[in-house]
Amino acid sequence: MLTAQLATLATAIAIGYLAGSIPFAWLAARSVGVNILLVGSGNPGTANVFCVVDRRLGILVFLADVSKGAVPVVIALAIGVPKELAFLAGAAAIAGHWRPILPRLSGGGGLAAATGAAVVVAPLPGLVALAFGFPALAIYRSSGHAAAIGMTALVISGYAVFLEWETTTGALVLAGLIVARHSPVEMITRRLGRSSAT
Repeated sequence: MLTAQLATLATAIAIGYLAGSIPFAWLAARSVGVNILLVGSGNPGTANVFCVVDRRLGILVFLADVSKGAVPVVIALAIGVPKELAFLAGAAAIAGHWRPILPRLSGGGGLAAATGAAVVVAPLPGLVALAFGFPALAIYRSSGHAAAIGMTALVISGYAVFLEWETTTGALVLAGLIVARHSPVEMITRRLGRSSAT
């Protein structure tokens, strides 16, 4: 029984990683003749497309990247992964977005994928986080600001308003990954890594 449950969870995690590896931002930017790796922050992610290439295209990439996190969690729940563990499929999608099968296309922040996963894991708090986080992205043009504001909204709404303790904790882990990804130390490390690779 335990072996079957672990196999199911491993399957969900593998699906999440593969979904996260799809480079929607890179493909979208390429469709309009832009190499997303050479403009803006150099990150092949939603924020860079939205802020540097085209806002309308950025919204499409955002929706596609949201599906990276949402679909694996939906599949995880459908194949029997417990609700309190389904967020791990979303975390795997974020990992795939950060470190995809094609390593040259790594580096996207994973904010949209985390949003999709969080909305499925904890729908009401996730939607509140989205309502605060996406406008913050448009205003500040920073995934780090959007993640921090969205996570704050997630914590307040999930724990204090909707009282969804177990699912909010999973969503909070996803948000925490994004905030950690955008910490000053991590961002400097990634920039130095890209510089040494060029």
